[in-house]
Amino acid sequence: MTLSAENLGFRYGDGSPILSGFNFTLISQERVGLMAPSGFGKTTLCKLLAGYLVPQEGRILLDGVPLSQYKGPCPVQMIWQHPELVVNPRMPLGRTLAEGGKLDARILTGLGIQPSWLSRYPRELSGGELQRFCIARALGSQTRFLLADEISTMLDLITQAQIWNFLLAETAARNIGLLVVSHSPSLLDQICTRTLDLTKKRP
Repeated sequence: MTLSAENLGFRYGDGSPILSGFNFTLISQERVGLMAPSGFGKTTLCKLLAGYLVPQEGRILLDGVPLSQYKGPCPVQMIWQHPELVVNPRMPLGRTLAEGGKLDARILTGLGIQPSWLSRYPRELSGGELQRFCIARALGSQTRFLLADEISTMLDLITQAQIWNFLLAETAARNIGLLVVSHSPSLLDQICTRTLDLTKKRP
């Protein structure tokens, strides 16, 4: 399966283009690193690829079919840097998980999610524990591509290692394409099959 961006163009309001004539392809089982300083459009690109933003120019294709035509849970899922901003604070975390569709119980085990956490609310968990829920939610059975936007920046080293070890094994087992956004060249060198420098793609 292939996730493609063709001639993408996007800007916020009347500002300068964030992306212009941008082309990108990610295939199943591939792990691509995305690096650039802040403000170069890394998160914007992820939002476009996952359908949170609509490109003003160009299109996003999944195996040649416009991503906008897919119904139900999106096959392209994004994991955000700040998990506390993307969960409903008034919703028990068990219901948060259900938003991602059907989920294999082994994912909860692999991420170290305790059964007692399912009845808790976001404010009752640490940032690392909450990020594990967001990762699990993004790994529903429909997921074919995963976009990880600085997902371990705010976590301690042990939690970082646990999360990346799990994600690498899970995406490999399910042939999920992985896009990893990070400011850490050493992390990208360690886990990615190739790296894209967005500074070289900016208009």
